[in-house]
Amino acid sequence: LDRGAALGAMVLHEVQDAEHDVHGDRSKLKSSTSSLSGAPAQYISNSSFSSAKQIQTSESERKVIAECTEQAYRMSKQVVLGHNTVLLQRIHVQSVLHETRKSMRGCVMMLLTLVFFVLYTTSSYLHEEIVKGFLMHVPLQDALLEDLPEILSIEDVWSWMERVYIPTFFRQTDMYGEPLSPDEWSRVLHYSQLQGSVRLSQARSIKTFCEDEITAHLLCYPQTEPSSEPFGLPWDSLPAGVNLSAITFQDEGFIVQSSESSRGRRLRPLREEMFRWMPPAGSESTTFRFYLDRLSPLQEIRQRLQYLRARRWLDAQTTQLQLEALVLNPEGDRPKIDKVKVTFYFSRGGGIFSTLRFQSVSLKPWKNSLSLTIDILFLIMLVTFTVLTFHGLIGDARRGEVKSQLQLANVAAWINVGLSWASVGLFHIQNTLGEDVVGILETLASAEGEEYHRAKHDIHEATEGMLVFSSWFHTVSTYMVLLLMARSFLYLECQPRLALVLKTLKVASVDLMHFFLILMPTFVAYGIAGMCIFGKHVDEFSSIHRAIGTCFKIAIESEFDWVKLTSEFTFTAASWVWTYVLL
Repeated sequence: LDRGAALGAMVLHEVQDAEHDVHGDRSKLKSSTSSLSGAPAQYISNSSFSSAKQIQTSESERKVIAECTEQAYRMSKQVVLGHNTVLLQRIHVQSVLHETRKSMRGCVMMLLTLVFFVLYTTSSYLHEEIVKGFLMHVPLQDALLEDLPEILSIEDVWSWMERVYIPTFFRQTDMYGEPLSPDEWSRVLHYSQLQGSVRLSQARSIKTFCEDEITAHLLCYPQTEPSSEPFGLPWDSLPAGVNLSAITFQDEGFIVQSSESSRGRRLRPLREEMFRWMPPAGSESTTFRFYLDRLSPLQEIRQRLQYLRARRWLDAQTTQLQLEALVLNPEGDRPKIDKVKVTFYFSRGGGIFSTLRFQSVSLKPWKNSLSLTIDILFLIMLVTFTVLTFHGLIGDARRGEVKSQLQLANVAAWINVGLSWASVGLFHIQNTLGEDVVGILETLASAEGEEYHRAKHDIHEATEGMLVFSSWFHTVSTYMVLLLMARSFLYLECQPRLALVLKTLKVASVDLMHFFLILMPTFVAYGIAGMCIFGKHVDEFSSIHRAIGTCFKIAIESEFDWVKLTSEFTFTAASWVWTYVLL
């Protein structure tokens, strides 16, 4: 060990002497360094310490000698590089090459991401046919919304169904009053047609004495406790004039059947923020159903509705009523089936709220050859992105840099690939279920008797399953577009000029975060205060979600209904408005 240390010290001493003479004799230093740059062992063999070869050393001593020599080699190289303007350290060259490759890869990935974004959005647009859906929904919505917001009682529900709903879906004469053939019955706004039957579904609650000791003598109808008990007036006590021949079997609609396929203050129609306060929908075992067949004569349909009304199908125990109709529009390149669902919520506060929802889906996967071509190109790009993503993972694993996959750009890439394949899977499942729906529609068009009655029930279940996957497909498509946009922003740093945008956002992120820490409590506080002040007479403040949203709207638009807000508690309302506007 002493010999190795002495040998290393002598080598270091010679390098230090060479460093002092660099400016005096650069050529000597270069030649000395060139002999050193070959290998540390060669340097020792060519030095003046050749006598060290004859020293018998152990394995541990040789290791110490090699370490000291390696240190001397590194120091000499640093001396030469420090005084030479031509030579560069290899590590610096490697760093520059690595950054160059990273920048080039980022620019290529940004271009590929933009191409992927264009293909995905084009494919989604061609599949959705947003314009056709809008043209179908708006006229039908205008027809059904007649008097719908004015419904206050059960009597109003029956009246609306007879005056608006039945004439809309069970039209059996043309525009000139001439009778139509049965094949043309139930035309909806001339170009669409009702399929199967309209399904009426009711959920009910139990009737019991109230649990609170103050109101124990009163009857309550807890909306969270569903009832499956038969109800309605007895069959033999029905008033005269009710045509029982229009009824399929006794107690139809007043008992729960197995699955066929295996006066208050007036408010606007119900908004989504209020759903959790409404009575829930019943399960299959607690749902009472009734059907209105499109092939039945209009007089028979009205008699069936009269039967329900006479036996008091809707009463104080009703929590929810759904009217579901399936409308087929054969116009255009792809036929679309549209589910129109009207839901009435019988609030235990005394009011009746309503919602009108449309869900449409195409029965053919592709509109034309262009749509198919776009999908094929998208699939090719998806496979390419998947291969590149896994290639990057494997490369990082080989270099021992797996943690780099946790960077924001890589995480976004993995999420992008996952959601893309999820979109492909959901689209495939939707089309598979669409084939089942097409088969049932063909059965409805040709079958008779028991087979037809079975198909008119099955069409609702099959379409419901298809629409579930369609809604998931729409959700994934929405977030995919936003994710692709965000991923494009992440690649901006690979281009110097575009990177200024991203760097600006990064620099300002801390200040923006502090701003939001002040902004959000302000919105929440004024939202809660507004709900407490206006919530009982202004529907925009009737829930915490709507109150905060209304506060945001006032802040952006600087518009509000002063008369409406100050109709009660004028001074309190004025103080809320003035302080909020000033802040």
